[in-house]
Amino acid sequence: MPNLVQHEGGPLGTASVEGRTMDPTMLLNPIGTAPRPEQDPEPLLLYCPHERRWYTGVWRDGAWRLQDHRERVLYPSHWLPVSTDVVVESARQQKAVGG
Repeated sequence: MPNLVQHEGGPLGTASVEGRTMDPTMLLNPIGTAPRPEQDPEPLLLYCPHERRWYTGVWRDGAWRLQDHRERVLYPSHWLPVSTDVVVESARQQKAVGG
């Protein structure tokens, strides 16, 4: 089995917040904004809508690929950083700006 991390918020990849179901791409970054370093790619959480799943992947050889499994190409629509610290800090900054 590959080093695969699937992240699902609920049925069919939906997330539940305070009893409400939300689209898994509602609070995420469009894939076009994801960092794509040429060297030392950092893993990101990648949402693949056709599979309705999250994977840990990296940008390598001109495509999004499953981390530690270079031959598996992913087709994500959105991304999040792997570190929850980044997500928490981003939410704090947004709250401070938006009130």
